[in-house]
Amino acid sequence: LLCTEPPSREPVVIIGGGRVGRAAGRALAERGMDYRIVELLPERVRDPAKYVLGDAANLEVLIAAGIRKTPAVLVTTHDDDTNIYLTIYCRRLRPDVQIISRARLERNVATLHRAGADFVLS
Repeated sequence: LLCTEPPSREPVVIIGGGRVGRAAGRALAERGMDYRIVELLPERVRDPAKYVLGDAANLEVLIAAGIRKTPAVLVTTHDDDTNIYLTIYCRRLRPDVQIISRARLERNVATLHRAGADFVLS
């Protein structure tokens, strides 16, 4: 995702279908990359082909989104505690995956790195 290798054919998993998650999906699509957005709230689902409805803390939901083969996970919810938990969870599921996580508060950037994020957006 942050390298110069050709785009993976596997979709990038985006956790959180709010403003940041949707913007990430658009940016990936503009670069010819596929993605799946995991979203808890049905009213946020825009394109059912690109969304997986459910709780990202549920393994079956992450499997449906493609966690086993994805080249990267973007954790974009609006809650830092949730992002920390999901970063730890995704890192344990896939030690080799690139994880980019969102921090709303600057004080949580280091915590997200310790949780396993390769890159933190704040």
